[in-house]
Amino acid sequence: MNQLFALALVIGIFVHDLAQSSARPSDAIDQANHPILWLLLIAALVAVAIFNLLTRRTARQLTALSLRRFDRIWSVYRVIILLLFGAALRHGALRLIRATTGDIILIDELIMLAGPIAMLVAGFASHYTLEKRLYEASLIRRIDSGMPVTALAPRSRFVLMRIRSELGLALGPLLLIMAWLETVNTFIPIDYTWQRIPLAPTVQFIGAAIIFMFSPVIVRYLWNTTPMPEGIIRQRITDLCQTHHVRVRQCLLWITQSDGSIGITNAAVMGLLSRFRYILITDALIQRMPVDQVEAVIAHELGHVKRQHLFWLLMVAIALLIGSEIIAQFAIDTYHANATTVLDSTDTMDGYDNTDSSGNTTSSDTLNAAAFLTLGLWIITFGWVSRRFERQADTFAVQHFALTYRSENNAVGFDGFDNANRITDAAIENMRAALLNVAQLNHTNPRKRSWRHGSIAWRCNYLATLIDKNPEQLPIDRTIARIKIITGFTVIGFLAYELFFTLL
Repeated sequence: MNQLFALALVIGIFVHDLAQSSARPSDAIDQANHPILWLLLIAALVAVAIFNLLTRRTARQLTALSLRRFDRIWSVYRVIILLLFGAALRHGALRLIRATTGDIILIDELIMLAGPIAMLVAGFASHYTLEKRLYEASLIRRIDSGMPVTALAPRSRFVLMRIRSELGLALGPLLLIMAWLETVNTFIPIDYTWQRIPLAPTVQFIGAAIIFMFSPVIVRYLWNTTPMPEGIIRQRITDLCQTHHVRVRQCLLWITQSDGSIGITNAAVMGLLSRFRYILITDALIQRMPVDQVEAVIAHELGHVKRQHLFWLLMVAIALLIGSEIIAQFAIDTYHANATTVLDSTDTMDGYDNTDSSGNTTSSDTLNAAAFLTLGLWIITFGWVSRRFERQADTFAVQHFALTYRSENNAVGFDGFDNANRITDAAIENMRAALLNVAQLNHTNPRKRSWRHGSIAWRCNYLATLIDKNPEQLPIDRTIARIKIITGFTVIGFLAYELFFTLL
């Protein structure tokens, strides 16, 4: 969810700059709505104080119901941060910053992002009180199960770990891409072409692609990681990669429990190309989960690689941007077609000229509505696709265990499949148990919804539907195939269209 939060912040700045492409910076100080900006600052401080109060109340009354309620409070708090951030952009905060500091590459954007990030960090600091109570409540269970018990880390270390693990993954590469785009715009005129090909957009795309390719290396050093030591876990991972012909550069141990930190029970795979691909497993996952469940988690992550989810998620994001642009342009054209009068040139966004190529003037409300429409459609559709990819990765783990059982039994009638080549409960139990264990160890309600992954309960219910199904003819595989076909046609069609009119 915090990756979506960081993405929304960056997209907000991009949308603001697109809508303000004709801005006159010299008027920015006069056009900024100073009273509203002060009210937004006060509202932000009040929101932080209220969230801190609610967190402390939840920590005092630690029940399953209060934890579920707190999950909703945490989600609402982040939405409030985004709304305040959008309102500040709307009322001239970024233009005021640029008029004061100058439009220095990335500096003005960082100052603008400092507010919402500070609110989120304050939320992390408030979270520590609740996490401390959860840690204390789990001490007896940890001792009984033989897990290591260490002194709890201080609040500052806990907050730093949350920043590195939850914000660093998305915000680090996004800021680099933003800096690159702004650098190109500064030194290459937007209308400059080479062989009738727009140079600035081409250089921007190539640079952003390179940053994206190298982002796993960046994240590796941003997080506290070390090469996975020799042992049964590493051997299982090596065997998994060899069995499914997945190449990775390195398997890394992600340290989340150093100096008594509470720890994260999770795993991840990063990298589109094998040369820059890493498998990350947290120390908490290895220490707290049985080996077979660790193998299930890793099989799920390798499923993302084997089914090329990283590449296709990027393609889906691009296709959705293309579709969103078409829908936004259609909405604006429909607005102009149905308008009874041409808007006066003063009816613009904070005094700026928003006139299209046909001479029509688009009001600020129309631009904002189009921006929110496209952003909303992108978020909803991308989340839906991402959750289907997660479902297919879960399915891949089930297929892995089914194949393992068949190999061990060296016959058709083994635990994973029956004689009719159908999936049985034995083939899905490790994955299902791993999902539930991860939720429990991370103090997460299995019914808690996730934008990109879906809830644990939703995924477990899906796994139950695989019983008696043919593993080679599953509906999820057909669904993903259709998504890839639609995405491919959209991206290729758009590139062919742009290339045709560029060279025409």
